[in-house]
Parts: sequence; structure tokens; C-alpha cells
Amino acid sequence: MPYDIRAYLALLAFVPVSLIVFASVPKHRTIAAVFGVYMGGLLFLPEVAAFDFPLIPPMDKNGFAAVMALIGAILYQKQRLAQARPFVGVDLIFFLMLAGNVGTAITNPDVLMFGEDRFRPDGEQVGFLIVLNAMKPYDIFSMAVRDFLSTFVPFYLGRALFRNTEDVETLLKGIVVACLVYVPFMLIEMRMSPQFHNWVYGYSPNKFFHAVRGDGFKPTVFLNNGLAVAMLFVAGTISAALLYKRRATLFGFPIIFPLGLIWLMLGLSRNVGATLYSLAAVPIVLISRGRMAATAGVVLCGFIFLYPYIRIHEVIDVYSIVDWIAERSADRAQSLHTRFYNEDILWDRASERMWFGWGGYGRNRVYSDWGKDISITDGEWMIRIGGRGLVGFVATFLLLVTPVFMAFRRLGQMSAENRMIVDGFTLLIALNAVDLLPNALFTQMPCLFAGALAGMAQGMPRSRRNGFL
Repeated sequence: MPYDIRAYLALLAFVPVSLIVFASVPKHRTIAAVFGVYMGGLLFLPEVAAFDFPLIPPMDKNGFAAVMALIGAILYQKQRLAQARPFVGVDLIFFLMLAGNVGTAITNPDVLMFGEDRFRPDGEQVGFLIVLNAMKPYDIFSMAVRDFLSTFVPFYLGRALFRNTEDVETLLKGIVVACLVYVPFMLIEMRMSPQFHNWVYGYSPNKFFHAVRGDGFKPTVFLNNGLAVAMLFVAGTISAALLYKRRATLFGFPIIFPLGLIWLMLGLSRNVGATLYSLAAVPIVLISRGRMAATAGVVLCGFIFLYPYIRIHEVIDVYSIVDWIAERSADRAQSLHTRFYNEDILWDRASERMWFGWGGYGRNRVYSDWGKDISITDGEWMIRIGGRGLVGFVATFLLLVTPVFMAFRRLGQMSAENRMIVDGFTLLIALNAVDLLPNALFTQMPCLFAGALAGMAQGMPRSRRNGFL
């Protein structure tokens, strides 16, 4: 096994632990249990390590969390799952994703080769021949299973389980509690550097220098990197702000205290982008009377689909922005320049197979004549276009943002109380989706949250209307 045995034991132990949780909670708390099991898997199981079972793609923490949460929902919330009618309405977007997988496999039957073996006179090898596998029919099945577990299951669970005021308050409190649980771990890692994953599982999932910022550290705890932790805390601040508007309490304490603590920890985590998200979003959520936050969310979601056009056709000179930032911060300018440069070279590569992409096995990346991978894939939008093409990009982001438009359309049909909740949660989903332009999809939480917003849009209106949205 490529990783420490402790990582694999934790994945296996998660199965009986989850079943014990489901068996021990009263029936009226099973929705909270399903959410807790799913989030617990994402937040505490090891990164990267996975079981490579026969006939299915490798099962990592995302797969284990999704499977066990689905089992819990089937055991204790079967009626809700049925009432949500899987693979109907907004769920149909998932079939576009599956169709794109078929196109990706069919259009990539070729083996790719880059570079060549080169040696110095003293015999040291300085160049390498890189051979990348062709896509096979099995890859269609493998991608479908991976997408089902990592994307559809959390989306569907969110849509099925969080449909009324009580359900959504459970969701909001669950997000806040998840952040509070992470606080002591973050405090230790801010002081001692990100070490919990290494201490518990015997290895670090990412390069150490990624966590270094100035004279301090970005806490990562058991997630892939500090950005994943930061986006969890963005969700926590917005969720706490919504509970504050409802005058809710948490464990008998006013919600203002968790809101302040979570917001403070986000600011201390050295994640500037995520902190700016919260500084912009929380005031909007607090002052909105039921539509301002959702309107901002709709605008942001529209920008997501404009961004590839803006970058590809150079509508905005992004490098002039880099020059402006360089006058203020050379480090941030260099980081932004690297990001834009890699988007450019990766797009040149992706444009050769624009509709369905290059598939897996590193086929979407850029290699030098010496066989070295010279590309950096940061943004999920470019990862999707490069690997799955425009079809895969559209399918992925449509599934994440369609609930925003569903909710915005149905706000007028909701009670004032429900409209206030859905309005703010819409902005949360939009921020999660917009963050996938500069960053990758580090966890599957955005899929669960987007599904929950779709469930609110379907379950909270006073009147029901038929239709796709």
C-alpha cells in the first residue's frame, strides 16, 4: 500500500462507526446523523489514500462518506428519498455529465507520447519518454461511478433531506458545529504548522510550502489544503449569520458567539480570498430583506459561464492587473501571473479537443520536449475543460448553480421566514461555485450544499409548480 496502514484502517473503521451512529440516534435526528456522518468522513478521514477495489474506481474518503451517508438515508429516510424522485428535474443534468463521459472515452482512443529518453555523456538521464494511456470503454464505467459517488449522491442527499425550515436549521447548525469542532485543531496548526494529518495518518497530503504564509501557516487539519478549510469557514460564517437573523441559539448560547469565533478564525487562517468572500457576503446576508443576497448570487453564477469566454478571447487584459498588483505585492503578483499563464497554456492544450477533453491519466497536461510536466492546474473550470471538455465543464457547473436560479425564481412563493433563509443560502452556493474558477474542488461539500438549496427551492414555496426549475 502506498500510504501508511493507519489511513486504510481509518477508512475501513468508518463503516462500522457510521452504522453505530445511525443505530444509536433517535429517528427524529436521523437527518442530522446522515449529515454528521457525511461531514465527519470529509473532515476527519485521510486524504488521497484509497482502496482500489476490482471493477470500480479507487474508493477514497469522498466515496466512503457518500456511500455511508446514502446507506443511512436509505435505512432511516427512505420515504424522503423516494419523494425527492431521483433522476428527475434538476437531477437530469447528471445525465449530461454521463453523456460527456462517453464522448470523452470515444474521442481519446490514442496513446500519447511526449519527450524522449535523453542521457548526458556521463550516463545521467535528463530526458524521459512519457507514455499516457488511451481511454478505454472501462473508463466510461469508472468515470460514471466516480461522478455518481462524488457528485450525484451528495447533491441528491442534500435535495432529499433538506426541504423545510426545520431541516434547513439542522443543516445550518451542522455547518456551524463542524467549524467549531475544527477550531482547536486550527489553533494548534497555526502555531505549530499543519501536522495533524501527518501525526494521525503518517503522511502529509500536500507539499508543506503550500501552507506557509509569511511568518505563519495556513491550517489544513485533515483536509487537502488551507483553502478547503477556509471555504468551510466561509460556509460557517454565512450559516451562523442566517441563524443570527432567526435569533437561533446553539447549545443554549446566542449564535452571535459562534459567528464571531468562526469569522475570527477565518481571518486568522491567512486565506485572503476566502476572508474577502465573508467580508462581502455576511453584511449582505444580514441586511438583506429576502432578495438582495440571492440577486448577488445570480449575478455571480452568470459570471461563472462568462469567465471562460473572457479569458479565452482576452476581453480583459489580465496581465495588466498583474502589473498593478506587482506595485503593491510582488509575491501575490507572481502567484497570479503563474495562475494566468498556466490557464493560457492549458487552454491551448484543451482547445485541441474542446468538446469532450483529453480524459484522465494526465492527458490534459502540458509536457516539455524533455518529458517534464510543466503545467499547474489550479481552477476547477480549467481542470474540467481540459479533462472533460466544454460538455463536462457545463454539466459540472450547471449542477452547482442551477439551484441558485431555482431558488431565486421561487423566492416570491415562500413565507418571509423561509425566504430569508433561502436568500442567504443562495449566496453561499454562488460563492462556492465562483471559488472554483481560481481553485479546485477540494471537497464535495459544495455538491451537498447545492443539493440542499435545490431541496429548499422545491420544498419551501407556498405553491408548487411543475417544470424543470
